[in-house]
Amino acid sequence: MRERFLLTVHFQKPDSIPNFEIGFWDETIERWHREGLPSYVCQVSSGSCLPINAQRRVPGLGSSCMDGCSSGVVGITQYFGMDVHARTPIPVNTRGPIPPLGPKIIKDEGETVVELNELGVMLRRRKKFSTIPQFIRFPVKTLKDFEEIKFRFNPKSPERYPKDWNRLVKTYRGRDYPLAIVFNGFFWQLRALMGLRNLCIAFYRDPELVREIVDFWAEFNIQVARRAVEEVEVDCAYFFEDMAYRKSSMISPEMFRRFILPCYKRCTDFLREHGIDTIFVDSDGNLNDLIPLFLEGGVNGVFPVEVMAGNDPIALRRKYGKRLVIFGGIDKYALVHGPEAISRELERKLPYLLSEGGYIPAVDHLISPDVSLKNFKYYVQLKMRMLRDYN
Repeated sequence: MRERFLLTVHFQKPDSIPNFEIGFWDETIERWHREGLPSYVCQVSSGSCLPINAQRRVPGLGSSCMDGCSSGVVGITQYFGMDVHARTPIPVNTRGPIPPLGPKIIKDEGETVVELNELGVMLRRRKKFSTIPQFIRFPVKTLKDFEEIKFRFNPKSPERYPKDWNRLVKTYRGRDYPLAIVFNGFFWQLRALMGLRNLCIAFYRDPELVREIVDFWAEFNIQVARRAVEEVEVDCAYFFEDMAYRKSSMISPEMFRRFILPCYKRCTDFLREHGIDTIFVDSDGNLNDLIPLFLEGGVNGVFPVEVMAGNDPIALRRKYGKRLVIFGGIDKYALVHGPEAISRELERKLPYLLSEGGYIPAVDHLISPDVSLKNFKYYVQLKMRMLRDYN
């Protein structure tokens, strides 16, 4: 699997294209259980198995599942015959504060709760559904606010690396799957600390605060990752951003160039110095205005390439050629509409994109609860057949 991934992202021809998806909403798996998915098949989330009636032991699997589930259950990707360990992240805390400020429940309102998250953001969220929360208050408004929380982002905190790190390093040397290191991107971290509205104003009214945060975050990313990339042969990196709407980006190219681009250059230079030359950015929304800037900043891969937001993976391949690795780009709504729509979507895109290389086919976001188990099975089976035909 590791060799296949590396050959694919370097525009070479593997014996098989990697076959995995970005993920699934929890409610999707719950629906599929109602539609006949065995109860011992579960979601894998943050390295652990969700407790959805998943206590049945599966003969022949031994003490654990291949894709990180606990004993006695089968992971969703394994069940559908997709690649397991497809984008395994190194278990290093490159993203959160230590100690965290939450989660801490402030008020139980019945169907909703008000809580502090790990960053100290006060928000209101629904208890039973995966929806965007209502943000009430953010921890950083001024440079003084930021100075007061910086100590929580000490890259040298021992807790950032697991206690069995040395054992993991030895295990990774013999692995047959790709290994990734993940970061919060710069816009992501700014928005998480300040809120989108406050951030957009600060770009103009308080640029010193914005620059202080992004400069700090670039150095934090480098220092917290240094041990990992020096001791492990890492295959790729992911920066999580989510910095675009359906029609355009949340940040202008001018502001990206001024504040964000230098920080990407610092981090991607560091990663390439340590042999990591496949660097993805994850952002929903329309990325067409920002992709040239990401490329200039050393990022050479994008996902999930949301189709309804105006991203066309075929157009991106024709425009950027082998400069850009594409992961995703299969319209999620085709899976909602059924077999005919699924067939049209895959048959239009896969033959060309697979022949050009540097492409990993996947749905352009998490699989939503609108998708029936029957439709997803049809999609996976057709995709696998087309992957086999390509090879």
